[in-house]
Amino acid sequence: MSISRRNVLKSGIAIAAVSAGSTTALASRSADLIVFDSRDATSARFASARFARKIDVAHEDANFWRNLRSDNVGRKIAGMTGWSDFVLARGFLEERGKRLTVEKLQDGLFFWEMR
Repeated sequence: MSISRRNVLKSGIAIAAVSAGSTTALASRSADLIVFDSRDATSARFASARFARKIDVAHEDANFWRNLRSDNVGRKIAGMTGWSDFVLARGFLEERGKRLTVEKLQDGLFFWEMR
């Protein structure tokens, strides 16, 4: 097989497509806090694959989001939630001085990170 410009471009596109699916896995590995929704299987799998403190948004309405509004949220927060939970969490974390660094729609949910 000869190396041509077309083959190089094809392989680059293939590598980009494969790595795009694993963005969530790589990006949130070092998170101090994981925010997820146990009512959604994709979000629950996302959380179960990480070894960090976790907040389940399914239970946060009952305590008025007290866990996320606390002072000890950590340095890096990653989440996979629906839109409305993402907006609430982002607002509470911005009040704590955190800034959005990643926002991506994935599998019908929003993957996001804040520092």
